[in-house]
Amino acid sequence: MPLQRQQSIEPTQNRTLISTESMHSFGSNQQRLTMMQNTSQEASSEPQRVPNIFPEGTTLRTGARGELVQQLQKALKNKGFPLSTDGVYGRGTQDAVRAYQSQQGLEADGVAGPDTLSTLEPTANTTGPATTTSPSQSNNDASLAQTGQDTSKIEGNDTHLHWAEQLMAMRNMGVTVPEKTVRQIRGEMAAKQSRLTYQEGQKKHGTGSWETNGSNRGPLITPLKEANRATSKDNYEWCGMFVGHSFKKAGIRDEILRSLVFWSGYRLHLFFTKGEDVNNKKIGDFWQPHTNLQLNFTDDTRRKEAFDDFAPEAGDVVLFGSSYDHVAIVDSYDAETGKLEILEGNSGNRVQATTFGSGDDRISFIGRFNDSDFGNDVDSNLLKKENPDIQHNDKRNGRISWQDTPHSLDFLDQLHV
Repeated sequence: MPLQRQQSIEPTQNRTLISTESMHSFGSNQQRLTMMQNTSQEASSEPQRVPNIFPEGTTLRTGARGELVQQLQKALKNKGFPLSTDGVYGRGTQDAVRAYQSQQGLEADGVAGPDTLSTLEPTANTTGPATTTSPSQSNNDASLAQTGQDTSKIEGNDTHLHWAEQLMAMRNMGVTVPEKTVRQIRGEMAAKQSRLTYQEGQKKHGTGSWETNGSNRGPLITPLKEANRATSKDNYEWCGMFVGHSFKKAGIRDEILRSLVFWSGYRLHLFFTKGEDVNNKKIGDFWQPHTNLQLNFTDDTRRKEAFDDFAPEAGDVVLFGSSYDHVAIVDSYDAETGKLEILEGNSGNRVQATTFGSGDDRISFIGRFNDSDFGNDVDSNLLKKENPDIQHNDKRNGRISWQDTPHSLDFLDQLHV
């Protein structure tokens, strides 16, 4: 039987580092492009070369910031493109560049390289090339800026050079810099939050239960429920809400949280495979087919091949059992050993950091969010905190509700409560 796997649709432009401007712009690029073409000058048959205002070899692309980007924006605005001159190369600038390239008979890739820049005329207030700053920054600040947010707006952050500018500087020096999609960056942020939540529980309760105020209730569980709009729902298990809390901190869309997607594995499966809530209502126009791995077979070799093909990443969502009645979040996967490190809530009434082999047939499904599932900024406190080092060697003990007892969450969802 072939693997049941759906491939998400990830536009090529989303595979670059995304700025704040572009992360909140998942609307119709074609409409903006058409508007720009209609309001700009008529296309010439051949590119018209003019005295270059940019240093030789300059290439500007999505995520770049600074004076050179501002000069590019001013030059495009002078040619009739309705464009902000804020010095941020976001989705709007990319679309304007693409439209201008089409006019000039150039490859319309939205990247302002030497061929594109050489056709742009100087603006009245050109002040010369921008100065270069050394691309040095702490790992924490680097991961902060890679989310696409303006680091200067984060309280307590003293970074003077945006990470996107550092990336551009490193590329100009010939350094190979791997690029990540929004969902990869946000998935890592969600996994980081899961680690922090786990660490907090270790400090407060050790290996003891988090349910100190009764079933599914306790000081550490309350914020998990609040993040998922389930404050008074004590009859629902909280494994999925633990994952939902982490993704809320990572900037998941409000529509997803409002649809109560993280209330159960059953609901998450509906979201990943159909884009529907528990009442079969479409969750939103932003939804696109998601990459997922359906593991409805037990052969160890086939499962290992399936895992390696899927290549689980930080932030992927793991569902257990034929009814998807337990939820966890991926921290890492080692293709050499086939070991999957996860964090799972409500396992023994607490969060546990555990390791599963690819051949463990309790894992039945792995889902992966898309770029378009994220519409909010990453929580500022999450950005500032260090990513804790944890060991995935917890031994499952105590009541494991998803394995040993009827799961009230799954039962209620089947009734569409």
